[in-house]
Amino acid sequence: MGGIPVDDRFWDGTRWSVSLADAGIGAPSALTLHVLPLSPDSTIALPAAAAARLSAATAPIVALDAVTVRLRGAWTEVPA
Repeated sequence: MGGIPVDDRFWDGTRWSVSLADAGIGAPSALTLHVLPLSPDSTIALPAAAAARLSAATAPIVALDAVTVRLRGAWTEVPA
């Protein structure tokens, strides 16, 4: 996308899903993921488990446990 951010999210420890097709990213594009540390002094509201982890931190928190790229199957309408 020519260096243009296509999605972002505040850290809360839950799964994050980005549709590359919806973001206009396809072959032969290159994709760069930037993970910015969260300061222990941050005042953003977090779920209780994430807030406890942040309050126990003595240095900025930064982690990336896994990245999975998978093909999505064909869209099918679910009958009402």
